[in-house]
Amino acid sequence: MPLDYLIRWRLFNEICGDDVQLEGVTAITGTSIVLGGSGDPTAAVISQRWHKALDATHAEASEREVAEFMRRAGFEELPKSFYGWRRIADGIIVLDARPDNFIKTEEGVAPIDLLVTQIEDSSA
Repeated sequence: MPLDYLIRWRLFNEICGDDVQLEGVTAITGTSIVLGGSGDPTAAVISQRWHKALDATHAEASEREVAEFMRRAGFEELPKSFYGWRRIADGIIVLDARPDNFIKTEEGVAPIDLLVTQIEDSSA
C-alpha cells in the first residue's frame, strides 16, 4: 500500500495547498507498532511544513471553521461518514476532517492530517 499512501499525500497537497514531501523509506524490524499488524515492513518518512498556531493555548479549529475551509475548497459533507467530505467534480473524498486535524494560524485554518482519496465514479 505504499503507493496509496503517497497518492494520499499528493492529493492532500493539491487540495490543501501544502507541501508534504517524501523524505525516505525505512525498513521496520522487530515487532509491528500496529496491534496485530502484519504485512509490508516498510515505512515512509515524510515532512510537512510547520504551522505556527495563532494562539498556542487554543490552536484547534472549530467545527464551523473546518466546515468553512472544506466548503471553500469545493467540498460538501459526506453523509454517514467519519467527518467526511466529498467533491463531486473530481471524485475526491476527505475523511477524518475533525477539528483536531486543523490548526488556526495567522494565514487562516490549516489542515494537518486528513485521509484523502479519489474515486473513479464521482457520483458516489
